[in-house]
Amino acid sequence: MIQIFNGCQPAGSCPILDDMHRVRKRVFVDILKWNVPVIAGQYERDEFDTRDATYLVSADADGVHLGSFRLLRTDRPHLLGDRFAFLCDGAVPAGPDILEITRGCLSPDLRAAERLRLRNRLISAAIDYGLAHGITAFTCVADSGWLGQILAMGWDCRLLGTPQMIDGVATGAVQIQLDADTPRILAETGTYNPSGLTIVDKAEALAA
Repeated sequence: MIQIFNGCQPAGSCPILDDMHRVRKRVFVDILKWNVPVIAGQYERDEFDTRDATYLVSADADGVHLGSFRLLRTDRPHLLGDRFAFLCDGAVPAGPDILEITRGCLSPDLRAAERLRLRNRLISAAIDYGLAHGITAFTCVADSGWLGQILAMGWDCRLLGTPQMIDGVATGAVQIQLDADTPRILAETGTYNPSGLTIVDKAEALAA
């Protein structure tokens, strides 16, 4: 099951989101060596983790984080517009009907087949969420590993500029068009399955 959490919450108030930030620190800081903020020595959390962020999170029955995406509004501060605009040959796509997918994070404890299944479930959840909220496109900044996967999925996706080397890794920005045909197209490639999204509001999260 994929759960939707609307808005970042203080450390200690939501166990599932706390574990998401811990795994993000493990993946992005400990393994990938990103130079990003770490809170209290254990949580990877940056200036875009705000009340405007939306989180799609998969967790097991004990609330242990398995994988997650962060969705950011592009008519407000977001990574591509504020940090990586130079990856776009033209203007950064932005507006109330465009969301940025960021911080795609899969638990390093998962086996390769489990990671692929979970990646597809999170992508399906993002599509379902976007279609339910009038979103017409996603943007994303991705390194070479994720970038190749995104471009190969068969959906209407284009590079926004020539990928560039950032900290020794080829990195690019993409725009993914979203419409009623997107689930069918990605289902044909084996990527999409209805996600059965569950929305968790702040009161429920605080009680978790």
